[in-house]
Amino acid sequence: MKQILLAVLSGALLGAPFVVPALWPFVLIGLAPLLLAITLPSTSGKRAFVLGVLAGSVLYGIALWAIF
Repeated sequence: MKQILLAVLSGALLGAPFVVPALWPFVLIGLAPLLLAITLPSTSGKRAFVLGVLAGSVLYGIALWAIF
């Protein structure tokens, strides 16, 4: 559960500047939660892929919401 929340947080941090461009510094730390979730010892390759897809989906969803 912690890994999922970190992946969602990462996607939200990376997507926030699409909504409010003044939040661009969040991009500099946006990958840190995802990397933390992926590098935990109990994470398999398949789980790391799913976490990356989840973070990317959140980012993509926020970007599309901001554009449209």
